[in-house]
Amino acid sequence: MSHITKVKTQIHDREILLQTLKELGHLYEENRELWVGGANLVMDVAIRGRTGFNVGFRREQEDRSYKMYFLDVPAQEYKGLRDAVLQRYARKKIVKEARRRNYIVADERVCSGNRLRLVFRKAV
Repeated sequence: MSHITKVKTQIHDREILLQTLKELGHLYEENRELWVGGANLVMDVAIRGRTGFNVGFRREQEDRSYKMYFLDVPAQEYKGLRDAVLQRYARKKIVKEARRRNYIVADERVCSGNRLRLVFRKAV
């Protein structure tokens, strides 16, 4: 029997999601069908794991965010992947928005608890 874990995210930007997955070293395919709960669902992005494509991102209609689907992925593994993707995505999204507003990263540090600290300053 398959186990499916669904995780709602605040991921909205597909371009940054794909960049994030690439930076983290994940092989992915876009618009890939995955067998979820007895039916084929088309995932906007599917990540290839050790046993095939077992992680997917699908855009939700109501708020246009992506939901992550984990198919038969052990809890520790999916939590680590989820956290890595969400942290890297958030960093990239924040930096993109800051650049749009004419700010640059002045300092970046990883703090205790694997928290990321970003300091911005106005570009000259």
